[in-house]
Amino acid sequence: MAAYLPSAELSNGLYPSSDVSSLTRRLSGLVLTIAMVSYLVMATGLGVTYVPIHYHGHEASNYRFLRELFYARSIDWLFTTPLLLLSLAVLAGLSPYETTLAILADVFMIVTGLFASLVPARWAPGERARWGFFTVSCVAFLWIWWILITNGFKGELNVLPKAGRDADSSRQGAT
Repeated sequence: MAAYLPSAELSNGLYPSSDVSSLTRRLSGLVLTIAMVSYLVMATGLGVTYVPIHYHGHEASNYRFLRELFYARSIDWLFTTPLLLLSLAVLAGLSPYETTLAILADVFMIVTGLFASLVPARWAPGERARWGFFTVSCVAFLWIWWILITNGFKGELNVLPKAGRDADSSRQGAT
């Protein structure tokens, strides 16, 4: 008889622990593959842009300074972090609704963080916009943590006693 892992509760019910293990391994492999391609892109000089930065020195109008921005990293995060959150949600026993909320907040966080890094901060309005996007991105990050911590612990508390009872009953049947 297959042992079931109660923390792997998804919309279709309980999955065998071997299926959860297989799912998390496949998700981890996919994350590593996407990250490998992303870092290959950055190593070859693709996936990079330049954002102007402000220079206050004398003869400032004669020079133009740029900051290197690897937008390929944000594209990488756009694909890998939702997969990591999905894997974590399956292991923590989050509901599909909570998992979807965490993934949407993650995508929102990455996009607003990318906007913050793309804003040229040569003037005060650019600085305000950059810090505004950064703040919104940080709020989304805290929301993800809130979802994972509060609901993950609730799922763990619901899982542990039941898992312990299942283990005790299987031991008693073996003797």
